[in-house]
Amino acid sequence: MVTVWHPDQLPQRFPGIHATLGKILEKHDIAYTAIPCTRDIWCRDYMPVRSADGSLVQFVYWPRYLRKPAFSGSITTPGCYHDLAFSGRVRESVVILDGGGVEICCGTGIVTERVFADNYWYPHEELAGKLKATLKLERLIVIPVEPGDETGHVDGVVRFVNEQRVVLNDYTDCTAAYGRKVERLMLEHGLRIDKLPYAPTDARGADGMPVATGCYINFLRVDNLVILPQFGIAEDRPAEKACQAVFGENVAVEVVDCSELARSGGVLNCVSWQC
Repeated sequence: MVTVWHPDQLPQRFPGIHATLGKILEKHDIAYTAIPCTRDIWCRDYMPVRSADGSLVQFVYWPRYLRKPAFSGSITTPGCYHDLAFSGRVRESVVILDGGGVEICCGTGIVTERVFADNYWYPHEELAGKLKATLKLERLIVIPVEPGDETGHVDGVVRFVNEQRVVLNDYTDCTAAYGRKVERLMLEHGLRIDKLPYAPTDARGADGMPVATGCYINFLRVDNLVILPQFGIAEDRPAEKACQAVFGENVAVEVVDCSELARSGGVLNCVSWQC
């Protein structure tokens, strides 16, 4: 059985979202289990990354966006899972990379240029080679960081549908030039592109991080289930229809109101982890 893990902070901070996710996952026979001893809810970032061959890799969780006084004492230390059953299968890497900063499908990985800035002491070619070897990748696609995104994450920009297809934010009405750059890189690597609506705002949360309202692409994907965030805005219904069209009739699309969660800076992929 597939298990989706959530930080034990989630039901305390966002009980409604936690309860709704639990009901949806139970409906689809997917287990939903807490990660103990967490300090924040963004478990995708500090948990291990699943490589192309299915093995788990723990990267160094020290990205530059967390090196602020506002986050002092509130960052979960990687290793909170050490007493869980899978912990003995985790390999460790000396590279700085958080889980939201990498997308992997089969032998292809996608990262942003932020990984080079966070690991500036490595020459780019050496770091790319190290990532490919560690994550068992045949190829690594490096895209620019989305303008205004302090995290440098990939899971708010582009996600895999399968090994031949990706789904990308529709940047037409915001940072169109950036969208064209990412599209060009995907096409150069032979990937077909679909798009989801994208409705970002300029708002920032109490910690100064941009809010995630309008970021539908940060959905939770578990096998033949996609759980899509909703924000109480006009783009909600078009995003749901577009998502169903992208994944097809063999994939169930469920929706969850994430308007409150988004104000904290992330959405569904950010607060979940699969093993």
